[in-house]
Amino acid sequence: MIIDNLLTYATEEEREDYNIVMEAVKEDGKQYLCAGPGLSANLDIAIVAVKQYPELMERVPAELKDSEKLVIASVEKDPWTFKYASKRLRDKLEIVKFAVEQNGHLLYFASENMKDNLEVLKIAVYNTYTSLWYASPRLKDNKELVKLAMERDAMAIKFASERLRGDEELVKLAVSSDPFALKFASDEMRNSLTIVRLAVLENPDALAFASDEMRKNRKLVEECVKIWGVDALTYAAVGQDWDLVNLAVSVDGTGLDPSDVMDIYMDNTL
Repeated sequence: MIIDNLLTYATEEEREDYNIVMEAVKEDGKQYLCAGPGLSANLDIAIVAVKQYPELMERVPAELKDSEKLVIASVEKDPWTFKYASKRLRDKLEIVKFAVEQNGHLLYFASENMKDNLEVLKIAVYNTYTSLWYASPRLKDNKELVKLAMERDAMAIKFASERLRGDEELVKLAVSSDPFALKFASDEMRNSLTIVRLAVLENPDALAFASDEMRKNRKLVEECVKIWGVDALTYAAVGQDWDLVNLAVSVDGTGLDPSDVMDIYMDNTL
């Protein structure tokens, strides 16, 4: 049995003895920090150490940060240690794919070339939809990729290109899944009766993200009131409309005073 902190008190000669250092590191990976310069650069010893304490990747010599074997061993234990990989490995397809399979956010540390690789991005966004944020402008404009991210969470449309945030098909998919995704749609889509209606009939608070014109659309608001009652008036901007207020109160069926509702909800004129 190796005693605790053996290398802390070892001689320089012992710190350069492969067998002594390896046994010490097997016992406690942090003993790697006490190894001599020659053995701290030894791949086998480093692998034993980072498998116990992956954060040691930050302390290994630069040449080991360029070791695929060591980087994989480290990332398997703690995916975030991918950030310590060499520039070359952060541009290597298989290594980057392995990293983003663990956590899509690791795309942040990949090379610009990898951020423009569709294969890598598909893995990343399927794993973590918000990793679309790190994609190249070209891939943020890739409809197939954005749809894949939206399958994980409709809010992924937030990270799409301006063009795709104005794509009616994508926006319909987004607001059908999460009405609040309307917030990230283009101005044109937020002024589309078809799109806004789809959102607000699912959740009346989505009207907050619609255009002024849509908030003033009495027919739309009335349709929403028939489903949601008073809640549909929160972000409406149709002025002092007693007919709508009375309708909302009747739908709620809670005995609210229409005058109170008028005072609270119907002062949203723009």
